[in-house]
Amino acid sequence: MWQKFKKNQQIIVSIAELMASFVTIIGIIGIYFVYQQLKMNEDEIALNTVGQVYSQMVDIDKEFMNHPDARLYIYGNLRPEDVYPDATPHELRMHQSRAEASAEMMMDFFSQLTLVQDKLGPAAQNWVDFIKDIYKCSPVVRERYARKEAWYKDENAATIINQAKAEISEGGYTCDAMVIPKT
Repeated sequence: MWQKFKKNQQIIVSIAELMASFVTIIGIIGIYFVYQQLKMNEDEIALNTVGQVYSQMVDIDKEFMNHPDARLYIYGNLRPEDVYPDATPHELRMHQSRAEASAEMMMDFFSQLTLVQDKLGPAAQNWVDFIKDIYKCSPVVRERYARKEAWYKDENAATIINQAKAEISEGGYTCDAMVIPKT
């Protein structure tokens, strides 16, 4: 009887070991599927982030299409007084207001962009270069940043802008050659 009990005990232990191995395999497979789901979620978040960034850029482009002079202030290394030298003081203030609004719009975009920079993948460096180019070639952005630097000092955009400032002092950059429209 003792031997029969011992044999049954070995069978029970073997079955338990087999079941434990089976549960372990199922657990490993489950972990793999959880990992795959997390990876898909991460990829989806990155894709949505990139889509949102490009959507915001399209909105900015639309703004420039509706107000072509604003594009001159951001990309063309021009101030309102350069574009409208014959403007009355009131007209010049209105143009300066639009220029400042355009600069603030770009600074806000820079801030948003750098918040999601790590999700932009290989395009992240291109966006960093974009921020630097805008800063270098827009006197209104530089002036707005200088006046409101405290607003941006704790953001990643400030780091990139400081790099652009250093590059400006080194020289060797060019801005788009934009022609002032004739009225």
